[in-house]
Amino acid sequence: MAKPKWLPIALGIAIFVFIVGAGIVGTGIYLVSRQVSMTSTTTEDPEAAFAEARSKFAGQKPFIEFEENDLESKPIVHRENEREGRPPLNNLHVLIWDEREHKLVRLTLPFWIVRLGRSGDLRLNPEQTGMRDGLRLRVTAADLERNGPGLVLDVKGRRGERLLVWVD
Repeated sequence: MAKPKWLPIALGIAIFVFIVGAGIVGTGIYLVSRQVSMTSTTTEDPEAAFAEARSKFAGQKPFIEFEENDLESKPIVHRENEREGRPPLNNLHVLIWDEREHKLVRLTLPFWIVRLGRSGDLRLNPEQTGMRDGLRLRVTAADLERNGPGLVLDVKGRRGERLLVWVD
């Protein structure tokens, strides 16, 4: 019985598609990892880093605030400054202080990655922030773009942890 002549061709095409797909995925991961900047340092006093980052926004009210400046209270989103036609945003910056580990984490994401987010919601979970409870807000990349560059969130947790988020 003769082997079908299409079997090696189909197998070759499947292997080729797999290799090209893996190459595309690998290249995508590489490019995204080169765009994201994350540093983590151990320190006893994070206030200098927060004061330096916060100084750019002197007198500015954060886009998202919490009653009593506590993550376990109700979030307030200030949408009164939103308007269309703002300049495009370049980066989302996050500064996190984890009191338990005395670790200061700086994260910078290109805003195009934020736009690609699955649901468009701004989500902060305990593993990312060092905060005890997860936090999920109905704030999308489009909301941040309408609000424009500036301070997004500045909050302290009950156990001394702190989170500062801004866009430029």
